Order: sequence, then C-alpha cells, then structure tokens
Amino acid sequence: TFEDESCVATVDPSQLTTAILNLALNARDAMPDGGKLIVETGATYLDEVYASANDIPPGHYVLIALSDTGTGIPPHLLARV
Repeated sequence: TFEDESCVATVDPSQLTTAILNLALNARDAMPDGGKLIVETGATYLDEVYASANDIPPGHYVLIALSDTGTGIPPHLLARV
C-alpha cells in the first residue's frame, strides 16, 4: 500500500508490474546469501533544477523506490542503468 493514500497516478499496470518485478529479481540476484529488499512509496515534488536535469516537467509525482542490501552494480555498468 502507499504510504500516502492521496497519491494518484495514471500508469500502464503491465509496465509497472514488469519494472518492479525486474528490479526485485535483480535485487534477489545481488543477494545470493540473503538480504533485505526495501520498497518505499509516497509523494514527492521535483523542482525546476532536478526536472530540467532529467528532461521532465517539474511538479508533484508518485514515488516508488526499491533498495536492497546486495552487492551493488559494478562501476563499469553504472552508465548503462
């Protein structure tokens, strides 16, 4: 469930499911000995500076963040993410 129930977003359910599933599978693969997968949700505001650097309009957005305690992405692959 969302931390902030006032969050509303128009998404393609299949694309969102696929994206979250792929991130979860990558996290699992990075934690062969176990670990934690953390999923956070909420609302956020992207200001002009952040938005222009990422080529999106500033404004209010729904946030879905996944993090894990895995090994991380090797530095030589970070540019591809």
